[in-house]
Amino acid sequence: MSLPSSTYLPINRLSQIFNKTMATYKFYWFISILEIYSEKNSTRINLWDIVIRMVANAWYPINYFKLSFGKSDSMYDVVKGLKI
Repeated sequence: MSLPSSTYLPINRLSQIFNKTMATYKFYWFISILEIYSEKNSTRINLWDIVIRMVANAWYPINYFKLSFGKSDSMYDVVKGLKI
């Protein structure tokens, strides 16, 4: 994945996270951190807040659109395991 350069952030390190992406959890992890940071405007984020947000972000596409991300993706199993 190619990200725009920045003089303030080591973007090359961030882009390495997404180089070998076989599962969606990396994208849900990243978007969850961005959402929490934009709400709280704090650099300290609780791990469970990230996990809960990841599941919440994956819930709609999996349950509404019946989206499956493949056999190697565990987000589907986590969301389906929580469904009552």
